[in-house]
Order: sequence, then structure tokens, then C-alpha cells
Amino acid sequence: MQKKAKSVIAVIISIALLFYAFPLFYETFNYYPPMKEDMPHRTTVQIWNTLTNQRVTLDTEVPSIPVNELPVYQGKSSSSTLNVSFTDYDEAYYSNYTGEIYFLVTNNEIIETRFNLTDNAVDLEPIQMANLRTVSFNNTGEYIIQQIRTRNFLTPKGDIPKFSLGRVRITDAELVYFNGFDTYSYRYEGQTTYYPAWKVAVETSNYGDEVLMIKAI
Repeated sequence: MQKKAKSVIAVIISIALLFYAFPLFYETFNYYPPMKEDMPHRTTVQIWNTLTNQRVTLDTEVPSIPVNELPVYQGKSSSSTLNVSFTDYDEAYYSNYTGEIYFLVTNNEIIETRFNLTDNAVDLEPIQMANLRTVSFNNTGEYIIQQIRTRNFLTPKGDIPKFSLGRVRITDAELVYFNGFDTYSYRYEGQTTYYPAWKVAVETSNYGDEVLMIKAI
């Protein structure tokens, strides 16, 4: 009986030591050592993220864009991803527009939206969407990290990898419009909904280089 009690106490002590030593292990064991990682504060979350390899490192500047002011569009285009550009309103007359959607901005406010759709596209029209979650202007990087951790993303083809990405390093992020978040019937050729999205380039330990599409709002 006494021997069994000692074994139980030894197991409890071992678990306690592991619990308190794990944060140091989590910080040391890093797939991308030079990069600053957004480290979860709770030890249980650290353990879970390491066991599932869901560790995300942000190694790029995320553009400061007021995504909450961007509309959701409905229309038709041969491309599932539409590039976005921002141009100063006073310089718009002299500018060459490289994106399919471009916003004319003054004093950090969007004044006008114009389109540069070259295919047989149906003009995009803004639509009202209910229950959209807004993202703080200053927390975009944290938002992207959290969406990757919770696997709330798609590939440009509209699917999601079957298995964990492993350890993830974000190398680039740009704002686009993407219509792959909603589900449509096979060979659907009607209008689709384009949402503001972060097109994120990542390096992963399980899949190599990948591109992820994350809904921005």
C-alpha cells in the first residue's frame, strides 16, 4: 500500500514538473528560431498547440487597411480572386489601375469604388450582410494568426488541407476579394459573393509553401 502511494506521489510530482517546465520547452523548441512568435499564455494551450503542431509565426508586415469599411460584393467573374488597389482620390485621374477593384481614398476614408474587370463579368454590386464579425484596425495580425490556428481558412481552390499544416510561418499578406467562402452547386455559373479576404503566403512544416485565404470580416 505504501509502495503504491509513493508511486502515485511520484507521478503527481512528475506531472507538476512537466506542467511548469513546458513553457520553457515551448519557447525553445521552435521551427523558425529567429522569428518572433505569438505565444499562447495558458500552458494547456501551449501543450495542445505543440502536440498538434499548430504554431504560427508572423514574419511580415500586415497592411493597415480599414477592412470594416469595405463592402461585400455580388457579381460574376471568371476569376475567384480579384486584386485590390488603393489610390488617392486627388491623384486618381493620373493613375494606372492594376487591380480589378480599386478604391479612391482621401483622409483615410474610401470615397469611391471603381472596377477594372476585363473579362465578361457582371458588374459587382455591394450587398448588405448580417452578422459579420468586425476586426479591430490594429489587431489584423493577431486575427490572421488565430484564424490559421483554428483552421478557419481555405486554399485558393476553395478547399482545406485534410491534415494539420504543422508549424506555420507567415511570409506575406495582401488584401483581395475572394468568392470561395460560400458553397455553390456543381458547375454553377451564376453570380457569386466576393468577400474581402487576406491572401496569406505561408511556409509550413507539413505541406511546404502554401497560400491561404482568410475572410477579413
